[in-house]
Amino acid sequence: MSKANARRKKKQGRLAARDGGTPPPRGRRRQAKVRDNTFVRLMRERRKQGHTDMADIGRAAREITNVYASRVRALRIRPSNLERVDCGNVPAEAPEWLEIAHSERYLPWLRLLDEEMDGPVFEIIRDAIIFNITLGELDRRYKKRNGYSQHFVIRGLKLYAGLMQRGQEEIKEQYTNLA
Repeated sequence: MSKANARRKKKQGRLAARDGGTPPPRGRRRQAKVRDNTFVRLMRERRKQGHTDMADIGRAAREITNVYASRVRALRIRPSNLERVDCGNVPAEAPEWLEIAHSERYLPWLRLLDEEMDGPVFEIIRDAIIFNITLGELDRRYKKRNGYSQHFVIRGLKLYAGLMQRGQEEIKEQYTNLA
């Protein structure tokens, strides 16, 4: 055994005695990669393909996320003794615009999804947009062909964007009739 090997073994013995037997790491440690949001990746692909409806779809996704979060927030367990437990600053009621979005767009959208599309469409959209599960993983989870979940995410968001657009047109119509 050479002197270098002897020194290395001696050093490893001291390190093992110091940290409980864990060998020192070898080579460079990898930095964890931060994965883009599923929706961001989907919009980037659509931009490359030349689609121009991304702003409407983005607004629809943001509103769906906000409405879903407000509804789920109401289901949280609340402590019975508020003096002992700090439960945060969660408002008891959602803002008015969120209630309007829920009643005029979100609920009709859910009914339209159920009527027009077969399969677990809402679950796919929710998992992709809110829970950030990749589209490939969703295809595997629901045992569908590649592109199935992407098709339904885009189609569902376009449907919601259409409901948003219809609501804006009705508001413009009301204001022009007043003038």
